[in-house]
This record gives sequence, structure tokens and C-alpha cells, in this order.
Amino acid sequence: MKKMKAPAFDRPATIIGENTDLSASLLKCSESLKIIGKYTGDIESSSSVVVSETGCVIGNIKAEFAYICGVVEGNIEVSQTIQIAHSGNVSGSVVCANIITDEGAVLNGSCTMRQLDANAFEYLD
Repeated sequence: MKKMKAPAFDRPATIIGENTDLSASLLKCSESLKIIGKYTGDIESSSSVVVSETGCVIGNIKAEFAYICGVVEGNIEVSQTIQIAHSGNVSGSVVCANIITDEGAVLNGSCTMRQLDANAFEYLD
């Protein structure tokens, strides 16, 4: 039986702290990432990316899942689901298989939906 992967929002492997202002051309990670401070540059994660209410990303995000509670100024591409919380503000294009927007969420840009990636499923015994 196949089951869809769950996002790792509640157990980040890497955290960019609240009083941190980090700049790089590319932040690449294979595990979940949570941004509480400010990050300038592109992000590539083969897991989930969370931008908390105090978090800000100026750059593009490419991930499996994204949960946006803060500000993102750039394009977001996720292979599965993006959720923009009531406090979330995205300025840029979004490409995803699924999108969830809470009441009050802001998306200033386009949204393109595509079919869920067949590799998004894993076998559970």
C-alpha cells in the first residue's frame, strides 16, 4: 500500500534563528529547514521549508513542501504542497501540485498547478 509523504514542518534539521541575517547565493539541504530570521539567496531542499511569522526570504525556494507564515519575495516551486498561513505574504510565482491558503494569506503573483510527482509516494510496511 502506498502512502503520501508527510512534510517535516515540526522537526527541522536546520534553523536560521530570529536574530540572524544570512546571505548566500544558494542554501542547499536534504533535510527540513526553518527560517525564523532573514535569509537572502536561493534555497533548494529535498524536504520541507518553513518560513515562520518573523521569517523573511528574499530569493527563490525549491522544495518538496513549503509552509509560509512570514514573507517570501521570490518564486516558490514545490513538488507537493505549499501552505500559505494567514500571516504569510508571497510576492512571486508559485508552482505546486497542491496549494492551501488560509484566510488572510497574501499571494501577489501567479500560481501554476501541476500533477503530483509520482516519486512523492513511499512504501510503508
